[in-house]
Amino acid sequence: MIAEFPSNGEAIDAISVWRAPGVTDPRSVLQLSAFPWSVGQLRQGKLVRFSRLDGLPSNAAVDRATYARLSIGSAIGVPLAVGSTVMGMLVLSVQDREQAWADDVVQRLEFIAGIFASALLRRRSAVELERLRGDLMHVGRVASMGELAASIAHELNQPLTILSNAQVAERLIDSGTDKWKDLQEILADIVDDDKRAGDVIRRLRAFVKKDTVHYCRVDVNAVIEDVVRLVHSDAIIRCVSIDMNLTRDLPPVLADQVQLQQVVLNLIMNGFDAMSATRDRHLVITSRGDANGTVFVSVSDSGSGISEPDLPRIFEPFYTTKPQGLGMGLSISRSLIEAQGGQLRAENNTGAGVTLTFSLPAAPEHTG
Repeated sequence: MIAEFPSNGEAIDAISVWRAPGVTDPRSVLQLSAFPWSVGQLRQGKLVRFSRLDGLPSNAAVDRATYARLSIGSAIGVPLAVGSTVMGMLVLSVQDREQAWADDVVQRLEFIAGIFASALLRRRSAVELERLRGDLMHVGRVASMGELAASIAHELNQPLTILSNAQVAERLIDSGTDKWKDLQEILADIVDDDKRAGDVIRRLRAFVKKDTVHYCRVDVNAVIEDVVRLVHSDAIIRCVSIDMNLTRDLPPVLADQVQLQQVVLNLIMNGFDAMSATRDRHLVITSRGDANGTVFVSVSDSGSGISEPDLPRIFEPFYTTKPQGLGMGLSISRSLIEAQGGQLRAENNTGAGVTLTFSLPAAPEHTG
């Protein structure tokens, strides 16, 4: 059996179990408390082996009772260790009989344990890297919400006309009015404003929620339109006009919808910032497909552009030309797009500004 020590909790995670027919499955009793002495030894990087139960030391009474309950007469446990880090154990046990564990057998098992330990370390590193990447993406989304604070406040302030509408309706009722049509229109406005506020809050909640990555068939145009609605007020505040030239009937892409929203938002916000010092602030968002089944999304601004030597560096982590920027938005965007099988590139426009374009392969027909 190959097992990993848990980072928390009592259950030992059995990665692989080999057992003869009729032998009790050890996973039913894989609790740290069932083998306190053995686990303690293995966690210290020490070998555990006994040819018969009475060969266990006196302070291994709990272990002895567990082995007896499982009818195990002999066992050997080898720690899965890389350097001083012990991650798990390789265990061989024999039921209802004694078994001598010769030194050459131990050496072979230790060699095998080293291979498994290295593999387990790589797996842990990959899992940790994915967790850190997820944390970084989440921080990026939260940071984007900070940049959109004024826009969000504006969006949520508009539905507060609900209060004034309700007060007008209340005065009409108190006056004994017969203007029922006016009341109906006021109530309809209240309902519309309430729905609008709810939609804003739902979009924000879905965007900033920290969740696992979920790949599915995503309509790129719907993502663009949703993000444009989110930045609508910010565009007004910044005096930016937005044009969307979206090709209809594009094939869906296989992507995580929230991550794709994050990319589109980062590109739009980058365009807004690039035009902060220009008088003509015009952003164009384009979607198109090609004959090879690739979907392209471009965001073009009318800013001052980027110097050619700096153009290749804009996707580097922490590189930024903004006084208050962290230099993570485009770096995160590129990693998200590449993780979903696509590419993100930048080029200066012939006239003014920069165009950022990402491409994604269309989703296979059989995907859900």
